[in-house]
Amino acid sequence: MKKINLGVYPFEESFIPILRYKELFDKYRFCQLIKHNGDSLSENEIKEISTCARECSQINWEDLNNDSRLDMLLVTRDVEKLEWDVAVGVIEKYCKMGIGILLMGVQTVKGKIQEICTSYNVMCKTSDEISFANKKVDYRNMKYSLAQQTIETPIVSVAGVVPVTQKYQIQLDLFDNFKKDGYKVTLVGTGCMNELIDSYSVDDVLFCRELSEVHRIHYFNDFIKEIEKQEEPDVIIIGVDDPLLSLSSRHPFNYGIYASELYSAFTPDVSVIALMNGTYNDEFYDEFGKLCRFKYNFEASAYFVSRYVPLSASMYREKLSYAYANEIQNTSNKYTVFSNADIEQKSIYNFVLKKLQQFGRCEQF
Repeated sequence: MKKINLGVYPFEESFIPILRYKELFDKYRFCQLIKHNGDSLSENEIKEISTCARECSQINWEDLNNDSRLDMLLVTRDVEKLEWDVAVGVIEKYCKMGIGILLMGVQTVKGKIQEICTSYNVMCKTSDEISFANKKVDYRNMKYSLAQQTIETPIVSVAGVVPVTQKYQIQLDLFDNFKKDGYKVTLVGTGCMNELIDSYSVDDVLFCRELSEVHRIHYFNDFIKEIEKQEEPDVIIIGVDDPLLSLSSRHPFNYGIYASELYSAFTPDVSVIALMNGTYNDEFYDEFGKLCRFKYNFEASAYFVSRYVPLSASMYREKLSYAYANEIQNTSNKYTVFSNADIEQKSIYNFVLKKLQQFGRCEQF
């Protein structure tokens, strides 16, 4: 099958996990990574601006070729952070060349981009159009009840304490390894690209309809049940998009409300909590475990210490900035604690698989 050549605009650090696991996106070839002003980035330029990309030996750069003929320009939700005059100039440049637009996770400026595509008579596809052409559960029109459904399929959840803690990388790693070991796995994840691998983006599912908090809980619960019935997966991975805690009064992160709704809709069999870069002790894990147990009604199975940490100066700004810091190895006599190296060494996946097998839920695998 011929792959679709994509340019990615705008390129951000958050796209690195997709390059690391691009074999999962086997229908597409990411040929050009484009920065805010429309210039294409070379491999060396990407490594210069991203320590993560420079250090990640697992990234295969062979497809990155700025001379490749693009089939479509993939516009991510990061376009909504740009000045519109700059973004529209870049998008129009590609439309003038007859290159269609693929919108992934874009909401606030979706209508404007669709108008540009219409004016230049080029194709504009949205994540919804891709999603419901490939998947069995159409959550937009799904009926739901106000009775909690029991989910029999094992569920693995990945949540974090701040937005940038490598949650998506952990989800893709688990998804990739389950598939490689022959298990049927469904991902309802935190990234906006999941539709490209026939999976679901949790934001799209949770907010595709105007529902009150209680109805959202039952709606998401029924959605997971529909996945269980129609897709019959061996395991479901759920990424919790919003952080579990408020970082400060300036950065409340929705006060954990959406995380609470999600965890009210399902109970994970295994849960991984991603933390910002730092040094932690058993007293911290004790207290955080209580938070998970009493506020969210689940047991924290393991912790992951990310390499990302918010810059202290940005704590006083509207938007947080992050640094990619040196890996800190945290040890504990009471708790399972992972670090960045454990992703590549399959330690997190092996832990999750062993945990599920202990429950006796995965013996059928």
